[in-house]
Amino acid sequence: MDVIDFRHKTLSRMVQFTAALDRLLKTLPPSLAKNKLQDQLGRSGSSVGANYAESGAAESAKDFIHKLSIALKEAEETDFWLSCLCVEYPEASEAESLHRENHEFVKILQKSISTAKRNQR
Repeated sequence: MDVIDFRHKTLSRMVQFTAALDRLLKTLPPSLAKNKLQDQLGRSGSSVGANYAESGAAESAKDFIHKLSIALKEAEETDFWLSCLCVEYPEASEAESLHRENHEFVKILQKSISTAKRNQR
């Protein structure tokens, strides 16, 4: 599989992740904790894919690495909020699979940044 195919598949996974996350957040029972989780997790979770998509139009290798680094930060934040969600709402079984998928995004982004930095030298 070439880089473009891998990138397209990863972006597609991120879109599916964001949609599944949005559906999950809508099903949580009402509470103040839910509002905070919905806000924080909704923002960081959707930002991973948005920043990854934006990296495709980077103006330079440095800009590409920067955009991927932002996506990685957002994925790490999403990991935190998903952990909170799993503790707060253990009955939300979909949260565990989203947590695993997000962890895959973290690994993909880490590897992509590492490769881009190596290629920049």
